[in-house]
Amino acid sequence: MNFIKHSYGGRKPARYYIDGKRVSPGRYEITVIEARIADWQHCSFWGRTLCTVPGREHYLSGSSINR
Repeated sequence: MNFIKHSYGGRKPARYYIDGKRVSPGRYEITVIEARIADWQHCSFWGRTLCTVPGREHYLSGSSINR
């Protein structure tokens, strides 16, 4: 299961994706918690800065969870 978060430096709400499908922030958090309770393990974390210009910030972060 892959989790991705697009952050925009607070200028607009973050966007959340699970396995390529856009989900609400609540669904994203609940899915991560449910996976941890089920003893799934994070196998990778990553982050990338796409833009650091003030007012146009854009960051990506993500992780993968396996059973």
